[in-house]
Amino acid sequence: RGRLKATTGKPAPPYRGMLDCLSKVGRSEGLSGLFRGSSTLLIRGALLSAGSQLGYDFTKTEAKRSGLLSDGPVLHVVASVFSAFLASTMSAPCDLVMTRYQAAPILGRHYAGLGDCVRQVYREGGVREFYRGWAPLFLRLAPLWMFNMPLYEACRRMFGLSYLN
Repeated sequence: RGRLKATTGKPAPPYRGMLDCLSKVGRSEGLSGLFRGSSTLLIRGALLSAGSQLGYDFTKTEAKRSGLLSDGPVLHVVASVFSAFLASTMSAPCDLVMTRYQAAPILGRHYAGLGDCVRQVYREGGVREFYRGWAPLFLRLAPLWMFNMPLYEACRRMFGLSYLN
């Protein structure tokens, strides 16, 4: 997917689609080429999930404890937005590194490994460089979680379970 995204808009893209990309990468680089950057994907997933759960739980707990909001749909939507904010913030650096590392062969870049990729990204723009693409990530996650978490809470309530505490 990273390589396909990197070729978007090129005059002569090297791949005709996903299957062609998989076939060519598999033949030229073997199995390791197909899983290039997958360790970063695992870390990103863990950070995204942790940020989501921590953001949602923290917001609900603190809003109820301080009396700011009572448990209900409004609190669930507010907690969902903060959840998306924290998930985006925690996972954005891994997202950027993963994308750059996976697309490196297409972009004509060479990294000795993930550590080298991280160092080069830092040299290019410092810590801020790791958060390029944060806004689109947040704008993609926030609406999803603003729908998902309140729906989950409503389903729990419908089946006779209490809201998540």
